Amino acid sequence: MSCTSRTAFIVLAAGILLSAAVSYNVHRRVLEPAGVREDAFAALLAGRLHPDEAGVVELPARWASASIDGRMYVTRDSAGTTWALYVQERGIGAQFRGYAFCDRPATARVSTNVELRYPVPAIEKPDGTKRPAMDRVIVRIKRVLNPSAYEVVSEKK
Repeated sequence: MSCTSRTAFIVLAAGILLSAAVSYNVHRRVLEPAGVREDAFAALLAGRLHPDEAGVVELPARWASASIDGRMYVTRDSAGTTWALYVQERGIGAQFRGYAFCDRPATARVSTNVELRYPVPAIEKPDGTKRPAMDRVIVRIKRVLNPSAYEVVSEKK
């Protein structure tokens, strides 16, 4: 094997290994948690998971990776629609990014904002004003992932 062939083989092997590593990370960080969120939501709808009085479900170990805190926040509105919120990133106060699931397919009734249950503690702002604790937040739907799953963000501090 010539030096040029050996170098080409090494570059090809390194590229294949790098591609495999990227594919594995995409699966582990994106695809697997998405499936876990769907499974946990299906368990909620089937009655295998039950929220407490504040609407919080402490997820069992097999579903805990669905959110950064191992919890699902459940909202049932007056129309009987069930929403589940999974937080993926937290910011200051009530700021977060995550995923919301709804038991009714996306239709014109879903606008850009939805009010969901999510506990936010009281805080004192840098200017000395206080914001009381909240048990609901308004989330903005950034993207429809499938007919009943949404990427959401709450930007309120």
